Amino acid sequence: MLKGSVAGPRRRVITLRRSMAPQTSRKLTEKITLKFIDTSSKIGHGRFQTKKEKSQWYGPCKKDRIRREERVRKERAARAAERKAKGGAAAAAVAPKKTKK
Repeated sequence: MLKGSVAGPRRRVITLRRSMAPQTSRKLTEKITLKFIDTSSKIGHGRFQTKKEKSQWYGPCKKDRIRREERVRKERAARAAERKAKGGAAAAAVAPKKTKK
């Protein structure tokens, strides 16, 4: 785990190694209780911890609308196939439409 920032491009490989000498300074030997890991970058391109947090901030996107419409279309097609398998037009005629007088 790294504390602070790392200079260089975002995708640069960071090589970590074990220390050659034992750590003796108070700061390095101190026991740490980790409460939270910030997965977004304060300096780089990160801004949100999760996709859920990002979608709550920005609201629904075009791709969300397209996915929802596709899911509704598939559900309607599945229901129509079920009705057709159960009895075709007879199942649709069970509930007649009410007419205005």
